[in-house]
Amino acid sequence: MHWQAASFSTTGPHALGTTGLRLRTRAEEGRCTTLQVRLWYPIDQTEPTRARALAQFLYRLRHFRLAPAWHGAEPTRELGRLPLITYVHDIGGRHEANSHLLADLASHGFVLAAIHDPFGRRISQYSLRRSEPSTSDGEQRSLAHGVKTASVLLDALEELEQGDRTVWGNCIDLKNVGIMGYALGGAVAAEATHSDKRYVAAANLAGPISARLVTVPYLAMLPDFQSAHPTSSLPAPINAREALHYRRARHQARLPQGHVIQIEGTRKEHFGGSIGSASIVPGTQQPVDPPKHARTIVEAYTAAFFGTYLQNHKHPLMYVRHSPYSEVRFLPPSTPRRIDWPPGATQ
Repeated sequence: MHWQAASFSTTGPHALGTTGLRLRTRAEEGRCTTLQVRLWYPIDQTEPTRARALAQFLYRLRHFRLAPAWHGAEPTRELGRLPLITYVHDIGGRHEANSHLLADLASHGFVLAAIHDPFGRRISQYSLRRSEPSTSDGEQRSLAHGVKTASVLLDALEELEQGDRTVWGNCIDLKNVGIMGYALGGAVAAEATHSDKRYVAAANLAGPISARLVTVPYLAMLPDFQSAHPTSSLPAPINAREALHYRRARHQARLPQGHVIQIEGTRKEHFGGSIGSASIVPGTQQPVDPPKHARTIVEAYTAAFFGTYLQNHKHPLMYVRHSPYSEVRFLPPSTPRRIDWPPGATQ
């Protein structure tokens, strides 16, 4: 067991462990495949050895903004079975991204499983040409593959738990599972609730909003569309695709368990691992700094959401339509359209 850093500090009460797993699963036509995941989870607080404590102290002096996590530590048994949250990154990202958010959720008593290569691309982020937008057909294929991988993960974990053959036996509550994704991974999270009923809650971080309403508890956190070009003196118009997502998000906000918010001043990139540093917005030459409370808001709302619907810890943020954060705006629910059919028309 050795110490490994997870980005930033955590807000939960539990110490953190992290490990990588290679899961053998059965694919189509009886073939076997390997699925790699990175797990973040709470561990028992133990007294470290003197050498290990000294090494951790020296590392903290150099990287004071990083939160400690113990690689290879066994998960805690004191909390019983822990709810699982699957994490799906963007199509151009990596499963190590957003580790600050995964570590923070794990510190609240969850097991976070970040899938490596959920879209079956098996290419590095450096070989992906980000300047070329993906075609609609390619995006739909990637979306379908991501949804399938999210279900395969649960199948593999069920096999892993059988018979208490590993330290993970009887540690994960596979009847209480949520899913969270960033960008296209957020669309995967929403779609997975339709195809796999084991997912009982979903969170979408700056991802596209589907036309199909998510009927399970659903948290959609959207960037500020009006800040697309912050260097301009005039607010930029919302493009057609963003306008479509905005309308769909308002439909989603009509459902009682649909929580749809925008964070003023944010960009999509601020939800995917660059939230603590400046990022380059396409079309500009200057780095765009995230708003001061953006990371705090994302962590607070995701912890409140999954705590309410996976741990039954009813959080006030999930029951009011106002926020202690001035940057948070609640999308107004759309009103159902009334169609007045002309005389003689058939419905």
